Amino acid sequence: MLSKKNRVNKESFPKLIKKAKNFSSDNMYAKITCGFSKNKTFAFVVSLKVSKSAVERNKIKRRARAITASLLKNVADGVCVAVFFKPTIISKKYAETKEEMINLYKKAKII
Repeated sequence: MLSKKNRVNKESFPKLIKKAKNFSSDNMYAKITCGFSKNKTFAFVVSLKVSKSAVERNKIKRRARAITASLLKNVADGVCVAVFFKPTIISKKYAETKEEMINLYKKAKII
């Protein structure tokens, strides 16, 4: 679980979206900006297009937070990330999601 200081707050989310660079993979894409805040901050977005079920959407977000929390020590300070998921993520297992998220973070050069 990510602590409060490692989450993007509602006020800074629109600024993050405007200034960020896009990086994508098969099942997710990320908007990343550096120097936005002092801490490493992350947001995870799973829209209704991915799944109508709140249980499924929350499961995806919990997995993403757990994966990111384990990688947090490798991330540089001042990085702000918003990860958006595509509908194809529903059929993926935890290990596949973890591998893809790690590759996405490496592609964006934040780990």
